[in-house]
Amino acid sequence: MSFTIIDVERQTGISSRTLRFWATKDLFPFTERDKNGVRYFSQRDVEWAQWIDCLRSLDMSIEDIRTYLYLFSLGPKTATKRKHLLQRQQIKIEEHLDKLRAALKKVKFKIAIYEDMEEMGEDLFDPKSKFYYKKLPKYKENEAS
Repeated sequence: MSFTIIDVERQTGISSRTLRFWATKDLFPFTERDKNGVRYFSQRDVEWAQWIDCLRSLDMSIEDIRTYLYLFSLGPKTATKRKHLLQRQQIKIEEHLDKLRAALKKVKFKIAIYEDMEEMGEDLFDPKSKFYYKKLPKYKENEAS
């Protein structure tokens, strides 16, 4: 069975504009075209589009995806190289997650302060306030700097 780009968009939620862009970057080397130039995707192409979408959502560059595709086309002898490419991406993702966790900790800390402010009716961020949050032990020990 073959699918048009609109069919793929409906199945995957990936916009046809994005799919066309990826096609211009040679990320769909196996799709076929009819005599009018309409691109047709196989089920495997649809799965590949979903994999590209996953890699792009993890900030893998188009160039790295193209490298991955090239290595894939060379067969099983490139499995180690493909694995290393994905491992490098995994390290980047884990570093990004660490930054996100630190930011989340800060946001949760600030939300807790705002909740206390709502209860107290005081602005804990006002240095003139007797309740200024940096003076309160509760906030000093938990503060995410």
